[in-house]
Amino acid sequence: MNQLLKQQLNTILSNSKNDDIAAAIESYYSSISEFCSRINEIKYKYIARHDRSINQIFDQIFQNDPSLYYKYHNQIIGSGHVGWPRNDSAILLVTLPKSATVYISSKISNICLSPLVYITLEPWPGDLISSFVKTFKLYGGVVSTHLAPSEENIQFLISHGLEKMVVHVRDPRQAILSWSHYTESILCDANNRNRDLIISQYGPQYADLSLHDKIDFHIDSTLRGWSDWIEGWLHLKQKYSNEMNIMITSLNGLVSDESGYFSSVLSHFDAKFNKCDLTSLDGDNVHFRKGTLDEWKKIFTNSQKDRSSQFISENISNIFRVK
Repeated sequence: MNQLLKQQLNTILSNSKNDDIAAAIESYYSSISEFCSRINEIKYKYIARHDRSINQIFDQIFQNDPSLYYKYHNQIIGSGHVGWPRNDSAILLVTLPKSATVYISSKISNICLSPLVYITLEPWPGDLISSFVKTFKLYGGVVSTHLAPSEENIQFLISHGLEKMVVHVRDPRQAILSWSHYTESILCDANNRNRDLIISQYGPQYADLSLHDKIDFHIDSTLRGWSDWIEGWLHLKQKYSNEMNIMITSLNGLVSDESGYFSSVLSHFDAKFNKCDLTSLDGDNVHFRKGTLDEWKKIFTNSQKDRSSQFISENISNIFRVK
């Protein structure tokens, strides 16, 4: 065990008043897999409580042992890439929810033989953990996050040496339809660990809403925020063009030319990859449902179409070439 890490763990253990943290740290000495599993359970518990104090503890645990950082992510994400990445590119994907985030990041991880890693805790939007960013920049990996478009976040990334990122989006109207389907499926599964997060975020009454009413709910409470999220990144792309090279991509581009999409994204990061690995991607769109780009036009009522379209600015329309 890294001696400095051992000292830090002992210090945290002796000072910690949190039984969950204490138990997780004690488990490190017997089983790395148990340690990673307990850390992950703690993360979800803190997220459900909207408690961000766990960030500092995570920072202390990982900052002096980057190998543990990758072991943790391999254990939790199951990327199949153990230890150090074989591609030193730091690939940062900032995505709108329900825009094929998992599909894209997993494909890139497999093409580049590079592990999936986290730099945020919260699913939407995340707060940066400094040691994770330092390790990510130094050793590489593939990060996908729904990071908030704030001055603080982009300045933090720039200050840690990151110079490139991809912001991946889809039509927010289709995104909230997909999100409504997604939350409905989670709420039907009593064992899903995200169920408590959904109820905590939207209230217990949300579980009883029909799909139509869930769509109404998200038009009123979610759509503006997701549209503002896209607008925010478009603004930061322009404002920080000299410090951060932000590439804007969309689900439309992925669906229309999948191999071209991945080739352009990987080239943006100067990532090492074999172009032959991209040929097998063409036609492999089983991940995407038929009508996934504009299904909202068929599902939304006329009233929902009118209300939701008020939140789609010209800047956003230009990305998708829709009205």
